[in-house]
Amino acid sequence: MSTEAEQAWRAIYRAYMRMAPTIDKELKKLAGLTYSEYEVLAQLKAAAGPMKMAELASHVAVTRTHASRLIESLKDAGLATHEKNPYDGRSFLVAITTEGLRRLQESASAVESVFAESVGSFVSASELSQLTAWANHAVANDT
Repeated sequence: MSTEAEQAWRAIYRAYMRMAPTIDKELKKLAGLTYSEYEVLAQLKAAAGPMKMAELASHVAVTRTHASRLIESLKDAGLATHEKNPYDGRSFLVAITTEGLRRLQESASAVESVFAESVGSFVSASELSQLTAWANHAVANDT
């Protein structure tokens, strides 16, 4: 018999897996970005300055290799920069460009719209606030 925690986790996972393709499709259509690229841009904006590639990978929950591929794609599109760290030649610093900020703002409505359509009809503002607090707590305590 499944525990309540396992049932909760599986439900969250299934909900995410159902929403992710729709969000990807809408983002591609509206802004030419995948959700992973959107998340990288959002993390770079939140950093308010250049961040190390390894730190970015950790925040976006992808491997360094995947983060590098995402940054290369964003760099090629003029949405991010990628430069050697002047203080540590073994690492790279990445940052969002002005065009990356514009594209991020443009695409945020697509993410909000898909999320609202997916959960807005049955999740109250209070429940959404609790879900956000739980998710932020889970990420903050990730080891």
